Amino acid sequence: MIIYDLNADDTLEAALNEFGSLMKNNPGFSSSSISLKKVNGPHSNIIKTLKGFRIDIAIPGFSRGDFNVIYEEGTIAVSVDKKEEISAEKYVSREFNFNKFNKSWLLKTSTNAEQIDAVYNSGVLSINIPTQYGTTTKKVIQVT
Repeated sequence: MIIYDLNADDTLEAALNEFGSLMKNNPGFSSSSISLKKVNGPHSNIIKTLKGFRIDIAIPGFSRGDFNVIYEEGTIAVSVDKKEEISAEKYVSREFNFNKFNKSWLLKTSTNAEQIDAVYNSGVLSINIPTQYGTTTKKVIQVT
């Protein structure tokens, strides 16, 4: 199984470099028209397991019901759209605040969508992705 983080800077940069190489001989192409944008959001780890893969996302401060986790046609997408609470605290520095984010991964293998599950524990959302043949093309995953 190959998993591409669709939000990772290095994956985007590699894809753009490959595109640039393919377009090098095109007289109307200018590499200066391509720009990279750093995506801010929670960090994730991808772990190979005996049954497939697990994606762990460090995202503290949420409850299970805040997450939308959807598998559709080979892509796992995680999103949160939580209304920011008004606080009387005045921040001197604020390095994390993920009230809203989207992150997705392209799965380049056969995935048994019916057995994908997600668990949120101690600020880490873990999505278990078994690698088996399945016929489902879309599934909304309940976070437990």
